[in-house]
Amino acid sequence: MVIKFHGRENELDFIEEAYEKRSIKSIMMVLYGRRRVGKTTLIKKFIDGRKFLYLFVEPKSEKELLTELEDSLTNILGIRPRLDNWDDFLRLVFTDIKDCIIVFDEFQNFLQIDPEFYSKLQKYWDEYHLTSQIFLITIGSYVGIMKKIFTDKKEPLFGRADFLFNLKPFNFFETHSFIDRSVEETCEIYAIFGGVPKYLLYTMLYSGKTMSLIDKLFIDEPAPLMEEGKNILIMEFGSAHKGYFSILEAVAQGKTVQHEIVTHTGLNKDTVGKYLYELVHAYGILKRNYPVTAKKKSPRQSRYMISDNFYRFWFRFIYKNQSILISNPDALKALIARDINTYYGFVFEDIAREFLIELNKEQNRLPFSFLHIDKWWHRDEVIDLIAFDEGNNILFCEVKWKNLSMQESIHVLDKLKIKVKSVNWKNSRRVEHFAIIAKNIKGKSEIQKKGYLAFDLDDFKEICEKICGRNGS
Repeated sequence: MVIKFHGRENELDFIEEAYEKRSIKSIMMVLYGRRRVGKTTLIKKFIDGRKFLYLFVEPKSEKELLTELEDSLTNILGIRPRLDNWDDFLRLVFTDIKDCIIVFDEFQNFLQIDPEFYSKLQKYWDEYHLTSQIFLITIGSYVGIMKKIFTDKKEPLFGRADFLFNLKPFNFFETHSFIDRSVEETCEIYAIFGGVPKYLLYTMLYSGKTMSLIDKLFIDEPAPLMEEGKNILIMEFGSAHKGYFSILEAVAQGKTVQHEIVTHTGLNKDTVGKYLYELVHAYGILKRNYPVTAKKKSPRQSRYMISDNFYRFWFRFIYKNQSILISNPDALKALIARDINTYYGFVFEDIAREFLIELNKEQNRLPFSFLHIDKWWHRDEVIDLIAFDEGNNILFCEVKWKNLSMQESIHVLDKLKIKVKSVNWKNSRRVEHFAIIAKNIKGKSEIQKKGYLAFDLDDFKEICEKICGRNGS
């Protein structure tokens, strides 16, 4: 199987536009994002055919890294330079090398090699960036550290980056195009692996149903992803990882309110508050959500959610059950098989949200063009999705990871019409619309004749094919 570079056209265009600005001054781009998301692959695609200097910053000695740079610079300069220290290298880069792309991959590793490197880079950057034409790309997989290096006012490189670029995993539709499976299988795979290209490549190595992929990749030795979540996040969180892990496991089990997380983890309230803030703002692993119609974001209304499907699955099923995994793998397989559809249903709400956003881009596919869409809740009442515009139009939607008869769909919609009375949004003048989204809905046309919107995976397939056509896939 030959794997070609896939997607990322918008990301490449963004980097190309930044690259063109080097004629005015040197440009520093910071490319960060969770591990396995394809940062290095993207940059190698960009530098292909161009003059570049690439250094993978492994945790090794300064002398070893400088020797590697001497080798690379020989190809650019035609002679082998002598680099005794970082000053020699930086002086050469900023004064002698013209029209070159400089790439530092895993840039945060300089913290282990020589923390003073950042101050030295700052000195040369400040002195020469207006007169040299360097395009400097720093790549980093440890999101919290990379953000700190470039956005903390106490750090030497604060304010030096021209572009901070967070490379995200593929969305659902990009994932479908990448793995080329049925829409239902894509929903399941996306729920487990997210849109992380490295993990999606693993799924392409095996045929069979999704449960078979779970067995091969998470449970049956050598199970390449069994400890993936732990290996990545221990390096991200360092010595405090146990506290962060406890919180993420609590959220994965449905403890989405801070006081529930405190009770579940046994950590004190202040520690939980600090870690939650960092998981949202520094690491981007959690999202803090509010009811979509809320005018004021009250902390009491907020709920936390793991933003990455791979971590969501790993903390819910693998991390929590490590003792079972070791002692009785078959029991863990049975446990996952029992609960996996409930988990799919949870993620399917996010996929349905992506679907409605795509429909919203097309004319006349929805009764109005919405500006806001998300989940809604009040106490124990929950509505899967609500969308509304700046006028009086509001759409209420229930999402079911099930095959539904027409009667079952109407029953769900009837219950939804009762539930929406609790939604406080332009109550006296709003124009209400109702929708249901499921795996398969019988009698969709009859439901639509009754004035409802009804969508299933056949409609998702239609959108997938349109997007693939637009992208030339």
